Amino acid sequence: MVKKRKKKAKNRGGKKVKPQNLPAFGKRQIECGKFSEAIKTFRQLLKNDGDERWLSPLSRAYRGRIEQLTAKGMAKEALVVYTNMVTICLTGDHCLHINLLLKNGHYQQALELFATLEKSLSEYDRQVVEEMFAALLLSGEDQALKHLPYDSLLKKHYPHADQAITAYCQGDYAAVENHLKNISFRSPYKNFRFALKGMLAFAENRNKAALFFEKIAKNSPFFHWITPYCQLNSFVNPSAKLSRIEKQIVQTLEGIDKSTRTFLDGIRARQNEPFKLYSFLVTQGLFLGRYKLQNICFRILSHAPDRFPAHQQSFSSLIEHELDRQLTLPS
Repeated sequence: MVKKRKKKAKNRGGKKVKPQNLPAFGKRQIECGKFSEAIKTFRQLLKNDGDERWLSPLSRAYRGRIEQLTAKGMAKEALVVYTNMVTICLTGDHCLHINLLLKNGHYQQALELFATLEKSLSEYDRQVVEEMFAALLLSGEDQALKHLPYDSLLKKHYPHADQAITAYCQGDYAAVENHLKNISFRSPYKNFRFALKGMLAFAENRNKAALFFEKIAKNSPFFHWITPYCQLNSFVNPSAKLSRIEKQIVQTLEGIDKSTRTFLDGIRARQNEPFKLYSFLVTQGLFLGRYKLQNICFRILSHAPDRFPAHQQSFSSLIEHELDRQLTLPS
């Protein structure tokens, strides 16, 4: 009976790193943004010799992974990673913890944690956390008010901030200004005040609006309010990714209505498919006017030569030399 040859197991983990090279390898992983892999590397080093010097880079790897997950909207997973970091590294970040609790909707737990830590937090950390709660309250979670101390600026200034938003939505800009006057520079709603004042100034004086917007730190929850405005004024990287809602706000600020936005989105979705783009323009671009639409479609023909007969039928016949010129253009 012929024995079957056993297949050698493939090394799916790639080239094995020598133990003495693991520290440098883990450092490169962190520098390259491979935080999950770096966590495994430094956990292995910690397991090998128990040296506490690996805790610092391990903590950096955990923080990097938390930032990645948060950016992807995976707040639940980020909170799990944070819990693991505290368990293994025996260190935490109260601001980060409260932020993750808020992102996961654990408002009561976040408030209770803040209440126990408030006096031990640095002035900067306390302001960061209070601003998180200010944004939470203005997002509609005002039931949190009952858990705040009576002398808290979060509670004291909330009615003015809330009424300012209401007045802004109603177009009563004079009332907005009146309510904002009651919000001091020490208030957790300070950046909210800057954002709203900049939004009020934007239509008439973009430079004046910029002076308000530039006072808001990019890590502030209220910075997201002004991102579309900053995009128009080039105060942020023009290539910065905007959410769908932020893109719509930018287009609205530029005077582009919903139907035009839909049309532009349709063009963008077909920009790499000339045949489909041509067909879309012919059927959906009638509002552009016959002359303008004909010229636009004509320029696409060299990339979609199959549409020549349809173009001649939809518009006027092409002059013979123009037809030949289009056919000779590179596709």
